[in-house]
Amino acid sequence: MRSRHLRIFADGSNLYIEVRNKYRGNAKKRNGKYLSGKKDVAHHGYGLEIVKRIVGKYEGDLRIRDEEQEFEVEVVLYHFVNNG
Repeated sequence: MRSRHLRIFADGSNLYIEVRNKYRGNAKKRNGKYLSGKKDVAHHGYGLEIVKRIVGKYEGDLRIRDEEQEFEVEVVLYHFVNNG
């Protein structure tokens, strides 16, 4: 059974995003980048690159973990939430 987990929360002015996704088989990488396992690769596989650009733009942190057939991405965007 596949499962997904999404958690988004703010702590002070920081925004935290956690995504976990189980998968079957082996994660595929080329030149250090994850490849989509979907059949229509021309229209898939852009997500992590977009997330990396956003994290860079807002000077946040990104952690990617891939082990035991679970893919996890954690994002922190500092001073992102307006508490005004």
